[in-house]
Amino acid sequence: VSIGQTLFMLAELKCRTQEIEIGQKHLLEALNLFQEIKNYRWLAEALDLLSLIQYNFGSKEKGKEIFKEAIRAIEQTDDVRNKLKYYCKLAELYKIEKDFSEAEKLFKQVIEVASKTGEDEEFFKATIDLVRIKHKEKNIKERNQIADDGVVYLRKVLVKTQRESKRAQTLGDIAAIYTECENYQEATKY
Repeated sequence: VSIGQTLFMLAELKCRTQEIEIGQKHLLEALNLFQEIKNYRWLAEALDLLSLIQYNFGSKEKGKEIFKEAIRAIEQTDDVRNKLKYYCKLAELYKIEKDFSEAEKLFKQVIEVASKTGEDEEFFKATIDLVRIKHKEKNIKERNQIADDGVVYLRKVLVKTQRESKRAQTLGDIAAIYTECENYQEATKY
């Protein structure tokens, strides 16, 4: 696993420094290792990076297919947090492709699961994106209902949270939801 992780991080570094071909070579080596040892969490990470490379520097369609492979890999784990993270990414992809109904379905699923499992960060991401979709659709009533439900959940998180950094993050999340709904008075309070 550590050799694969090192190759993955090296690939990530090379891609960030615009050495895409070298990065892709290291990434493919890492992918082979993760497949061989059946480490699906890291396999998903590697496939995710490969999909980004393909999407941005190759074929968008191939990038989307590779990303769907990443989702299939993460689904073979018990890692709820990363599953939700990948579902949010897929919903974002649907949003970019202007398939708002598919994005909405996924965001709603993420919100439901995240609220039950306590994955507050993914809950917020899905909520704010869903609020933005409803705002774009000019469906103000539904936008406000989603926002209100999100704020209610985050207020409960706030009551249970002792750590100052987590409290600050949650306060900022609530303010962001209010800002998206153009309720600046409430946003300012938070």
